[in-house]
Order: sequence, then structure tokens, then C-alpha cells
Amino acid sequence: MKQPAKRRQPRQDRAQKTKLLIFEAASRLLEQEGLENFNTNRLAEVSGFSVGTIYQYFADKRAILLALAQHEQERAMAEVRRLLMVDLANLPAADEPAPSPRARPIVRAILQTFGGRQRANKILIDLALQSGEQRHLDSPVTALTSLLTSGAVVGRHGSVTLSETDAFVLTQAVIGPIRAALMRNERLFRKPQFEDALVDLIDAFVKRRLFEQKPTA
Repeated sequence: MKQPAKRRQPRQDRAQKTKLLIFEAASRLLEQEGLENFNTNRLAEVSGFSVGTIYQYFADKRAILLALAQHEQERAMAEVRRLLMVDLANLPAADEPAPSPRARPIVRAILQTFGGRQRANKILIDLALQSGEQRHLDSPVTALTSLLTSGAVVGRHGSVTLSETDAFVLTQAVIGPIRAALMRNERLFRKPQFEDALVDLIDAFVKRRLFEQKPTA
């Protein structure tokens, strides 16, 4: 029985750059023309790569879209992870622990990612859910949950330790409304109150844990 040809893995810088350019073109194509006009021939036109080159990396249109969904999710979470690791040691002292200087840019980074190309992101999330490929949506969220349990959640007066349960609940509490807004009410992305509400949610949760874990005299 003939074995299927192995797809090229992006191990070299040039190959990785090619794959990222294909992702960018695919995202623009979805945003501008929708899923009905998305195919490898049109993607080749938009990206500047041949159809043959695209097939060196992806088996078919579905594989492109699922890989793009995972890439977009991981790109958003990478920015969140970077913000979580920012050192707050030089922030001015405050009377109360205040994680909001970190919470707000994290929320804003997620909102900008999902809101930047709302049509494309909505298509990708819907496709992943319909295809039963939930792992493409959940893997970066799982990574963020793991990071939150590593002691990386820091307030101005020290770090707060979150349990695995706490981290899961907090992550889902933030991601859930954002995905719901994308699918049902995109206007929320333009409302400052939406960002404020998510920041308040994080602040209240983290401040509560800081209070509970504060040593008693």
C-alpha cells in the first residue's frame, strides 16, 4: 500500500516565512471575500505563491483553514503570555494590590486580535467548532491556564498563586465573553465598557486571591 507523501515541515527560516505569508494572505482573503470565495487558486493569487507551493505545506483547503485557526489563536495567546511576564517591579507603590496595569493590556491585546479581522476570526472559530476540532481553539487557552498556575500573576505588592481550577475559571471567564461577542454581537468590540467589564472581572478575581493569601499578623 502506497504511503501518503509527507507534508513539508517548516524547519528552515525560509519555509517558516512562507507559511506565515500564506497564513496572512488566507486571513485577508477570508476577511475580504468570505468562505464562499476561499480556495487554493484564489489563495495562490492573493499570496503570490503557486498552488503547488501551497500544497507542499497543506493537504487541502480544510487543512489550511484549521492550521490558520490554530495559528491565530496561538498568536493572540503569545502576546498575552508576553504581557503576563512583564516585570511590574518599577511601578509606583499603591496602598492596595492593583493588577489592572497588567490586566488591561492583556484584555486589550485579546480584543484587538479578535476584533481586527472579525469576519475572518468568526469564520475560523465556526469552522473549528463544526469540524469537531476544538483542540485548535483550546490549545493556546490551555497553555495560558498553565502559565497562570506558574506564579506569573503579579500585583504591585507581590504575586498571587492560582490553583489549576482558579486559572481555568479565570481564563474561560475572559475568553468566553470575547468569543460570544465575536459570534453574536460584534459591536461590543468597539465599546470601552466591554473592555472595562473584562478588566474589572480579572481585578476582582486576582485581588480576592491576593487578600486570601496575604499573611496575617
